[in-house]
Amino acid sequence: MVHKRVEAALAEISRSDPQGAEDARAVYDWIAGESDVEAIGLSRVLRFAWYDVSVKWMMSDQERRDVLTAGAALFEALGLDSYASVLRSSQTSEIVDAYSRSYDVGLAAFQKAYSAAGIDPPDLEDFT
Repeated sequence: MVHKRVEAALAEISRSDPQGAEDARAVYDWIAGESDVEAIGLSRVLRFAWYDVSVKWMMSDQERRDVLTAGAALFEALGLDSYASVLRSSQTSEIVDAYSRSYDVGLAAFQKAYSAAGIDPPDLEDFT
């Protein structure tokens, strides 16, 4: 379910880039699911950009880049510039390129970047 704020942003994108709007909707649906935009977290955006789009979306590298660009345009239109910057980042591009070389190289790049992002709390034995 796409909410009014997202619908308005998609309509704006569609005026100049109908295919981009379709791609942006697909990105939103994948990341947000049934949730509203406020429920989207950085962890979901990173996993999408650094894993899902390369592993679970069967498409060419150029189509993958187009999807990332469209998703960034949507996040920007929603005022979520930090999420847009993730999708447009050189790090995301490097990880997508790594998956192009091989799944294992891409997965290693994803795991290294995701761990360095500090999104998940550390696993501490004495913390319950």
